[in-house]
Amino acid sequence: MSRNLGSIRPQRSSGPVGAAGSVSVAALCDALGDDLRPVQPEWPLDFGISAVHISELPDPTIYLDGGELLLTTGLALPAHTQGCREYVERLVRGGVAALAFGVGPVHRTLPPRLVDACRDTGLCLLHVPEPTPFLTITRAFWAAVTSEDRRELSAALDSHRRLVGAALGADPIPEVLRTLARAVSGWAAQLDPNGELRAVWPVARENDVRTLRSEAMRLRMSGVRAAATFPLGDEDVVVHPLAVGERVVGYLATGAPSPMSAMDRHVVLAACALLSLDSVRGRRRSEGVMASRAAVAQLLDLGEIAAARQLAARFRITVPDGPVRVVVVDGIDGDAALDAVAAAWPAQDVLGVAGDVTWCVIADDGRPVDLEALRASLTMSGDGARALVGPPVPVQQLSSQRCRLVVDLRRQPETSVGEVAVGAGSGMVAGDDGAAAGMAASRAQAILGPLLSRDRSDVVDAVAAYLRHQGQWEAAARELGVHRNTLRYRIGRAETLLGRDLRDPDVAATTWLALRGLGLA
Repeated sequence: MSRNLGSIRPQRSSGPVGAAGSVSVAALCDALGDDLRPVQPEWPLDFGISAVHISELPDPTIYLDGGELLLTTGLALPAHTQGCREYVERLVRGGVAALAFGVGPVHRTLPPRLVDACRDTGLCLLHVPEPTPFLTITRAFWAAVTSEDRRELSAALDSHRRLVGAALGADPIPEVLRTLARAVSGWAAQLDPNGELRAVWPVARENDVRTLRSEAMRLRMSGVRAAATFPLGDEDVVVHPLAVGERVVGYLATGAPSPMSAMDRHVVLAACALLSLDSVRGRRRSEGVMASRAAVAQLLDLGEIAAARQLAARFRITVPDGPVRVVVVDGIDGDAALDAVAAAWPAQDVLGVAGDVTWCVIADDGRPVDLEALRASLTMSGDGARALVGPPVPVQQLSSQRCRLVVDLRRQPETSVGEVAVGAGSGMVAGDDGAAAGMAASRAQAILGPLLSRDRSDVVDAVAAYLRHQGQWEAAARELGVHRNTLRYRIGRAETLLGRDLRDPDVAATTWLALRGLGLA
């Protein structure tokens, strides 16, 4: 039999304690003194054992998980050399970390054939002298495990306390990252929702962290409850999403020497929670800014330019002096749409109002619109978004521009991002039968303006169905899939807004042509 079985000897750890719940043989021997000592003094004892097991079976490995210290008196030890070697080889293949042999009850001394087999196969052999009971070794092992667990728990609690203190500081993100990196004896970094680096400690690991963007992007497709673990050199790297509700606001990446302990993983999760809370605080601060910008945008939309400028000055918000562009977005959450537009125009104060159709006002700087940047930021904010960018117009025409873009947006394919060219007949193309060919766009806007000044698509659809079916309530309600009384309510609301009776044939005809002219019927 060759002597190369040492290649499958138990894996050694670099410290006194290996995996969670394990104790090194060196620590156990130190604790027990002469009651447990290596047969070969030169044998390295810095590897961990996960449990202590007593067995006198010829093959105890079917009852073992691997990593155990096996205690035996040699009751079933084969009397010949070959059988003894096969016994030891079975232990090695079964993952036994070390063999402790108790002399006295069966064998007065250590059998030389066992010593030779252990030396040849690389299995650590320990001597338990008479009359040391095996219970002494078992108690010492579990005492060491308990002591180590207490030490790890104390260290974890101390790390949690330091993380909370860091999160309450004036500059929480770098302090939390620094504290986390020290707790796991590695590094920590925060990435933005697009996987770009925001902060890292220590700074020397910046280049390593930048390689994680692809992992963050893969995680993005899995939502807020997924995490990724993978090796990076000799380290374990864990990437967790930072979430506010169901929305990913960034990622926390942590690298630590492999393998990362269970306690370290708990500390990482605590850091994730604290950084997510910091994002919530930042979000609440930004909500005040967003509300102020929405108020300014609504004043501009109402034509109250002077009032909008006064309010903007109070909140230090820039209102464009020259032409503006209007951007309309639907298909995703309104706040996400505002963030996406702001990301596409990072150099501007984006004034916007969130809703089913979110609209924003941006200053026209004379440069072409970067539709790819807008498309990329919308993609990062959610699936199903579509957007339309209007041509430059004076701020006084903001409202009419917005209404036309909303009409056009509803006719765009899902997940499309486009731009209306200067001079294009946005939403003013006649229907296929040419019935609205003579209807001027301004005239159609004037007729339907009260319905288009806000997002009232349910009312507009009700008017179109009602006129299409020539005032027949049942047919129109059936088309819309609503109750007849619901349709009556919406038509009454439309007549109130328009100040006209839709039962009047002239009013009905004019309104129908206006709807057709704007592509709403």
